[in-house]
Amino acid sequence: MTLLVTGATGFVMSVLAHQWLESYPDERVIVLDASAPDEAAQRYFAPLSSRMKVVTADVTRPDDWRDALRSEQVSHVVHGATVTPLSRGTVAEAKREPEAENPGRIIDVNVMGTVAILDWVRSLSRNRGSSMSAPARSTNMKDLIVQANPCRRMATSCRAGCTASRNWPRS
Repeated sequence: MTLLVTGATGFVMSVLAHQWLESYPDERVIVLDASAPDEAAQRYFAPLSSRMKVVTADVTRPDDWRDALRSEQVSHVVHGATVTPLSRGTVAEAKREPEAENPGRIIDVNVMGTVAILDWVRSLSRNRGSSMSAPARSTNMKDLIVQANPCRRMATSCRAGCTASRNWPRS
């Protein structure tokens, strides 16, 4: 199986991707993030990098990343790409308020980025289940990823800025 993790150069999603790779040595992770992994992330993933592919692209621009994923057999998706109030870098940068400086970008990434990922998952033509999931407490990483037909799912935003989904019965 191949797990696609959006936002995996951030803290939470990088931990999830790393844990997945450690827990399942025969599986791969594809990272889709607007930022390339920094030096700390490169060191963190170094022992597992042979089973990783990094696609550096903006989640809101599917034309920039769709081709890079076309040949991949993505079986699961964890969407965690988000613009958060916490800035990276120095203490001065951390005091910035991105939501006040550029609220449109936050809506674009946090909402329309989710729409782009959901559209891509829905467009997959392969005859297999696809997934959208949110990180949650679990002793088994695979419990975080629930396979289901994405057309039967309703996506809702969770507090962590990732995408949570629930299966709804057919009407």
